[in-house]
Amino acid sequence: RHTFRAASGRSADDFHLLGRTSSTSDRAPSIILHVVRGQVLSAEAAGEPLNDIYVTPSGTIWGLSLSGTAIRFEDGDTIAYPLQRPSRGRPWWYGIGGEGERVLVWGAGALLEWTGDAFVPFEPDAALEEQESILSLRISGGEITMLVSGDRVGAVARFDGRDWLPISETAVIEGMLSDLDVWRGI
Repeated sequence: RHTFRAASGRSADDFHLLGRTSSTSDRAPSIILHVVRGQVLSAEAAGEPLNDIYVTPSGTIWGLSLSGTAIRFEDGDTIAYPLQRPSRGRPWWYGIGGEGERVLVWGAGALLEWTGDAFVPFEPDAALEEQESILSLRISGGEITMLVSGDRVGAVARFDGRDWLPISETAVIEGMLSDLDVWRGI
């Protein structure tokens, strides 16, 4: 019996599901199912618990582990890439995603990008403060929209493909933020 935590894929008819056993342990095993037209084509056990996945158009599956690594599943191989927060503070990773073959990882004080052999700080720097975390991110056409939360305040940060746009004081959101429904443009 599994609880499904994330999905990623080409369409509603061809996607991957990330599941974890119903155990309450943080070490509960993960499984990745490939679903095509409602049928499970394959099931692959992950070597460690994952909390998010991203599947590229070429079929490479990326998983985000609780231990602070991005794991690439490709052609039967599993390779783990350590993630390092570029600023001071406790590392905590919230998500992995991207657009096409471009892969990003985000979390507490960090936005990292895959270069082909490692995850490095995104350029240009998003200028996150030590206590800020990226809770949610969406990339489309090279533009990035992300929900950034700090000490009981947050804001939506936008990257236009070249630069981070300024955030005005009127755009600051008071309160504890948890997610942003950017998928529907809200």
